Amino acid sequence: MDRGTTIERAGSATAARPWMGTALADLFFWVYTACVLGLNTVILAGSHTNVEPATKVFIASWAVLNIGVAVSFLGMRRFERKSAIVLPGFCLYVVGTSVWSAAPFTSLVYGVLLAGNALFAFTLAERLTLREFLVALQRIIVVLIVLSLIARLLSYTPVIYHDVHQRLTVLGTVPLRGFFPHKILAALYAVVGAVLTYTLVKSQIWKWSMIALAVLFTLLTGSMTGVILLPASLIVILVVQYVVKKGLRPIWGFILVAALVVVTVGLSALVTSGIFNFLGRSDTWAARVDIWRWALEGWTHRPVLGWGFHTFYQTAQSEAIRATLPGFVNYIPPHAHETYIQTLLDFGLVGLAFLLWNLGMCGKRLYAAALHNKEAIAGLAVLLVMVVTCIEMDLFYTYNAFPTFILLFLLFRCLRSSPETI
Repeated sequence: MDRGTTIERAGSATAARPWMGTALADLFFWVYTACVLGLNTVILAGSHTNVEPATKVFIASWAVLNIGVAVSFLGMRRFERKSAIVLPGFCLYVVGTSVWSAAPFTSLVYGVLLAGNALFAFTLAERLTLREFLVALQRIIVVLIVLSLIARLLSYTPVIYHDVHQRLTVLGTVPLRGFFPHKILAALYAVVGAVLTYTLVKSQIWKWSMIALAVLFTLLTGSMTGVILLPASLIVILVVQYVVKKGLRPIWGFILVAALVVVTVGLSALVTSGIFNFLGRSDTWAARVDIWRWALEGWTHRPVLGWGFHTFYQTAQSEAIRATLPGFVNYIPPHAHETYIQTLLDFGLVGLAFLLWNLGMCGKRLYAAALHNKEAIAGLAVLLVMVVTCIEMDLFYTYNAFPTFILLFLLFRCLRSSPETI
């Protein structure tokens, strides 16, 4: 990271000094972010046939990272008041779901991990401006994409995605996940990298070279969600730039993005329903809808507080609902494959209300800031791309997840800054 994007140079009157030397603080930020993107998942948990030792090493890696987060947080001396109120409330709630959870220990562990993510996002928001944060993310994503492609050329097998249906990509290759947890997430992160590159990089040669690389990587993942997101993200950028340039009220941008969500979902339904069989896609849309029904029916039994962090599918209630869905006799989904439904399931109406406030507040603040600087346009575009993707993926308020990390940083940064200084 260059000297303009160090954690020490946050441009904030209340920013604390780095908890260690500037170079080490930057290195920790890069390593932590790379791991949130999935680097340690692939290297430590995805490259071993002996699962148990690999899992222990992987868990140990996160323990070390969270110790670093704690040291970083304890090194801070001043906090912005609003953020300092929201942070403990958020952490106490996600950890506190273990009190009423169907599997208390599971919810406690996951809640602590998510609280650790929130703690580091808070620390960064106190020390980095929005531009510094987004520039660093863009570079980290591009570096991981390049390393992923090199690893594939060197036949490093953990970067290959093993599709149980043995489907090839649109380029006729075996799907690639790279140094990311899953091919769909790999495609999403590559699209986010492309959006950040388009909005932040000034050199035209570097800009279009890195965008081309991100597009190629997206196609190599074999994710049709990623293929759909490529044009969708371009539309999001154009919509944001148009609304900001014309100085329109944010409601018009919201309406345009809502229309884009509908179009994206419609395209996804077409792709996954077998209409594009020439792409080798299977009929998964009906299964996805069944998973949503499964989750929503479960939520109705605990509507206010939810079932606890990631525990519903371990319950007898879940098993009873699965018995009514013949297509899921031998399959239990890891989540609801949709952000807002999963939030209801885990955290209830309380959690969903907070998420909607989080998204709305950040969107409003970023739009106001975009009238003053283009960096906010980049942040707003990334946020909206993820909002569009939420309809098909569980992105927010899940532990050690890159989209959650971005959203929490935006939350704390928007709470502490005016539009002119974000």
